[in-house]
Amino acid sequence: MATFPFPEFEQDYEFVALRHADEYPFNEGRIVSNRGLDIAASEFESNVVEEHVAHSNALHAMLRGRGAYFVGPMARFHLNFDRLSPLAQAAAREAGVNEFVIKPFTPAALLSRLQAVLNQPRSFIVSDTYLGPDRRRKAEISYAGPLRRISDPEEVVDVVERQVARETISVELEAMRRLIVARGGVDRATLQMTYRVMQHTRFRARQVRDRMLERATNDLLVYADDVGGMEHCEAEVVEAHLAVLGQILEGDDHDAVGAAKLVRGLQALIRRKRAARQMLAA
Repeated sequence: MATFPFPEFEQDYEFVALRHADEYPFNEGRIVSNRGLDIAASEFESNVVEEHVAHSNALHAMLRGRGAYFVGPMARFHLNFDRLSPLAQAAAREAGVNEFVIKPFTPAALLSRLQAVLNQPRSFIVSDTYLGPDRRRKAEISYAGPLRRISDPEEVVDVVERQVARETISVELEAMRRLIVARGGVDRATLQMTYRVMQHTRFRARQVRDRMLERATNDLLVYADDVGGMEHCEAEVVEAHLAVLGQILEGDDHDAVGAAKLVRGLQALIRRKRAARQMLAA
């Protein structure tokens, strides 16, 4: 496997875990995250949206208005180091636990973390409310908690991840359009592939809070589910969505008015198609 080509990809997660008032949590406490979430368990459904994944029994859980999140031992440790016993804390410090690598990771990502451990070790924070390695490495655009440090900027802006996501989505959609043209138009196979591409596009758009991209892809996916699957969608609807998504991605990222107008055009098209289907069924 050492010779396999791995893409340079690393996922950026929001860690979510329980946090107990005075012990390492396993079954009770408040729900917190590394980006400012701090809610009671009773508020879970108000802050988390669960969506059924088509053609399966799975559910996708996402923080409302923010996207996917990461749970499990890594998240719990990351958010509750100060709740470990003194013996466990000492063992972690002696072992040098002050860095992590998020899966999936490449050999290059692993090497960069090893270099960071050796050359840029994290500071160890001791305060009234937290004890452990400094959890901040960079400014987070989606961080919603209070800014506690003198060095914190008044406004955190990071457009790099959003731009990379839009470029990736644009490449995928262009590849999809070229495949459709090469096959002489949409068919069952390309429609099924389009559905999967739209699912990924919606997921990435949510992660980087690109509302117009998310809305356009979501409208198409909902329509496809309503008519019994993407293979039952009209070619005009699919091609119109691909064209508009391309226009949104090629346009100014800050032109929300223009993007919204394009999305409303797609919604009008879907309404016409729904009405036509209802008339045929009557």
